[in-house]
Amino acid sequence: MHKDNGEMNPMRTDETRHGLSTLSRLRITAMVSILSLWVLILVLWVIWMSKGLRPIADDYSRGAGLTDGPITAVVNLWNSWAGDLATNLVNVVIVGIPLQYLPWSFGSSIAFLASGVMVSIVLLFVINSQTGTNKKLTIPKRLILLPLALVAWWSYWWVNKEFNPNDSFYESTTTSITFWQNVNATYVFIPSIGIFLWLVIERIRKKHPNNLQVLPLYFLVGFVIGMSGIVFAVSFMIFVTLMLIASWLDSRSPRAPQILIWASFITTVFLAALASHFSPGSQNRTTFLPKISLDNETILQLLHTVFPSLSDWLKSLVNPGMAISVIIIVIFATLLTLQGHSFDDQNLRQIGLGLIGFSLILFLVNGFSEVFAYAAFWHRIQGSTILWIGIVSLGVSFALRISKSQIKPSVLVFSGVVVSIVSTVAVLQMTLEISARSSLWESGPAPTTYIADIEDENGWQRVNWLILRNQIGGPDRGL
Repeated sequence: MHKDNGEMNPMRTDETRHGLSTLSRLRITAMVSILSLWVLILVLWVIWMSKGLRPIADDYSRGAGLTDGPITAVVNLWNSWAGDLATNLVNVVIVGIPLQYLPWSFGSSIAFLASGVMVSIVLLFVINSQTGTNKKLTIPKRLILLPLALVAWWSYWWVNKEFNPNDSFYESTTTSITFWQNVNATYVFIPSIGIFLWLVIERIRKKHPNNLQVLPLYFLVGFVIGMSGIVFAVSFMIFVTLMLIASWLDSRSPRAPQILIWASFITTVFLAALASHFSPGSQNRTTFLPKISLDNETILQLLHTVFPSLSDWLKSLVNPGMAISVIIIVIFATLLTLQGHSFDDQNLRQIGLGLIGFSLILFLVNGFSEVFAYAAFWHRIQGSTILWIGIVSLGVSFALRISKSQIKPSVLVFSGVVVSIVSTVAVLQMTLEISARSSLWESGPAPTTYIADIEDENGWQRVNWLILRNQIGGPDRGL
C-alpha cells in the first residue's frame, strides 16, 4: 500500500505543510490568545493613564486660539503664522478643541491617542489589504492587530529611550511623541494621513488603471499633501517623480492615464504648497527666519547636511526600539500564517521598501530645509514615523518564509514572551513618566529635558497658558 508522506501530495493541508503537531497548534493558539489579551490590557492601561497628560509649549497657544471657535482659529493661523491649511486644521481639531472644551484629564490625551491610532490604521491598511487568498484575516484578528500596532508604536520610542539613557537623539523625540501634542498632530498625524490617502487612491487606480475618473481624488489628496508642510510636500513630489521615472524606464512602460494622473498629482501638490508659502501667515513667519541667498556658500551648506541627515536616518532605523517593535508584529504575523492565514509578501515588500525610500527622502529634504529655516529635533519625527511603518510592513512580508523555515513554534512563543516583557516595561515606564509630570504640572512649571513649559515668566508659553486658564479655568500652578 502506498504511504503518503505529505511531501508529494498537492492536496496536503496547511497543518501538514508546516509539520505542526497537535501540541504545536495548541501552543500557537494559546500564544495568539495570550498576546491578544496582553496588548488589549496594556492599551487600556495606557488610555487610562493618558488622563495624566497635560499641555506643554505650543499646546497652550493652540488651546488659547479657540476663543472665537475652530474656523476662526484656522483662519487666524493662516493669516498670522502658517499657510499649511491641513496641518492647521488637524492642530485645531485634535489639540486646540480638546484643550478648550474638554476637562484637563482629556484635553491632551486626544492628540496622543489619535496619532498612535492613525499610524496603526495606516499599518493595518497595508497589512490587511495585502492578505492572500488562502485564508482572509477575520474581523476579530484585524481588531487585535490595532492594539498590537499601538503597543509596538509606543515601544519603538520608549525602548530606545530606556536602552539609550541620556542620548538626546532618542530622548528628545520620545518625550515629544508623548508630551507635546502639537508635535503629535504636525509630525505624526499629518504625515500618516498623507500616506494613508496616497495608498487608498493608488489602490483604487490599480483596480481601474485606464479610468480617469479617479483623477479628482488625486487632485484632492494632492491639495491635502501640499497643505501639510513644505518639507512633506516637496518630499512627496520627489518620491512620486522618481516613481514615474522608474515606471517609464521599466520595460513595461506606464500607461498614458497613469502618467497623466501622477503628473496631475505632482502639479496639484506643487500649486497647493506654493499657495501655502505665499499665504499671509507663512510670509509673516519668514520675517523670523534668516535671509539666505542661493549662492555657492549656501550650496556647500546644503551638501554638508547630507551626511548628518543620513546619520539621523540610520539611527532611526537601526536601534533596539525598531527591533523590538518589529519582532512583536512579525511573530504575531508568523503565528497567524501558521494558523493558515496568508499575506501577499511581494506587495508588502514593495510597499515597505517604498515607504523606507520615502522616509530617506524626507530626512534629506528636512536637512536641506533647515539651512533656510532652523534645525530642530522634532523635524525628523515625521521621517521616523514613515520609516517605522515601512520597516514593519517589510517585516510582515517575511512571515510566510519564517513559517516555512525549520524554526520551532516553541521558539516563536519564547521569543514572543521575551519581546513582550521588554515592550511592557518600556510602555509602563511611559505611563509612570506621564503620571510624574502630571503631578509636577499641577503645582508649577513642568518642562521636560528638551521641551519648555511655563518656567519663563516672560515667555510666550506662560502668556498663552494664562490666557487659556482665564478662558476655561485651571490650577494656579504656583503662579
